[in-house]
Amino acid sequence: MKPKAITILGLASVLSLAAAACGSDDEPASTNAPEESVTTEVTDETATTDASDESATTDAADVDTSDPFVIGVATSMSGNYEFLGNPTELGVQAAVEVLNQRGGVQGREVTYVLCDDETNPETARACYEKLVDNDGADVLVGFPLGAATEAVAPLVAEDEMPLWILGGSYGGRSLDGQEYMFAGLPVTEDVLDAVFSWGADQGYEDAWILTTEDITGEPCREFGGMDDEARHGIEVLGTTTMQSSAQTAAPQVAEISADADFTFICVSGGAGIVAAVAYEQSGLEAPAVAIHSQSVGFIAGAMADKVSDDKLYVASFCTLGVATGELTDDYTCYESAQEFVDTLATISPDAEADSLTAHAYDGALLLATAANETDGSGPAIVAYMEGLEEFPGAMGMYTFTDTIRRGLGSDQVLLGVYRGNVWEFSDALNLPKS
Repeated sequence: MKPKAITILGLASVLSLAAAACGSDDEPASTNAPEESVTTEVTDETATTDASDESATTDAADVDTSDPFVIGVATSMSGNYEFLGNPTELGVQAAVEVLNQRGGVQGREVTYVLCDDETNPETARACYEKLVDNDGADVLVGFPLGAATEAVAPLVAEDEMPLWILGGSYGGRSLDGQEYMFAGLPVTEDVLDAVFSWGADQGYEDAWILTTEDITGEPCREFGGMDDEARHGIEVLGTTTMQSSAQTAAPQVAEISADADFTFICVSGGAGIVAAVAYEQSGLEAPAVAIHSQSVGFIAGAMADKVSDDKLYVASFCTLGVATGELTDDYTCYESAQEFVDTLATISPDAEADSLTAHAYDGALLLATAANETDGSGPAIVAYMEGLEEFPGAMGMYTFTDTIRRGLGSDQVLLGVYRGNVWEFSDALNLPKS
């Protein structure tokens, strides 16, 4: 007898929607950076991590500690995607605080300089030139995946400038071959792997996929044709597509077979919420699992009183489990995520420890740590990053390859259930324990 059916809603990061629309050129190219970069006190404690054998090292005595180590930050403080701005800046602020508490970068005080890309690729390029040429940035964080990334890619390659991109859930494949760019979010293939692995553990045999017709849905559309091993032995009974701008998903949900043990709804942003509500109203018995990389608070609010208890599941990451107090200290990412949550609370007590903020934090921390352990050059930082087998940051452990520069892997996904209009992560955790 097969277990009770369950539906998995794949709600990809809101950043994937931002990436698609970041190509607007309606706003003039300008930059808004503060006159002074932000600094915090340097202590004697030094940051340590295992460096790659390929990365160069530098004696601290050879470094001019009078010059600060500058993290250049480009994000949308205005424009269509200004919601990215504050979380990005808060994440970098938290990283600067932690880095300086650890002794800075080779004894240099860590600062950051912010530039508003105005959700405009031309402005993004101007931000790059200002941060690198005028402000002396050593590494960069920001430039959301999409038009902004494409605008600065030639400059990044020419200058050998390490850049941590706040990319969307399909970001890994878009960074293929970009030697100096690293993505902060997981690629959809990793999420699919995690979900189908979880489904196999539940004893499920059949699945249905509801996804979009655009690039964000491509991995999900292809997944049904993958071999049996890739699908963890689960058969995909069918795949239904919808437009990412759809205001209703009722026709697509009506195609889902009641024989499926779960349905993976691989839809971005608001359309994913539309799909979840349509599923709730369909009369199908299976619950839903929302897979996302944005604020759980936003999704919880949108779902409030629209989805029944234990009918919606969410795939999220370490930070959110720690922030809600439901991730215990026997998980490998607990200590590092707790440090992030605590530091953020000192900077902005009312700030939510969401994924956007955590990814910016991890990016700044990773690149600065790599610079601290090497001579700080672009090639040395990249070699160090490639040699990382694990880096317990706010979101979990990061690994990178020289082809697709992905951050989180499938083993970094945790599952929680929507109950009483809030997420509870303790029911189904998929993170590795120490």
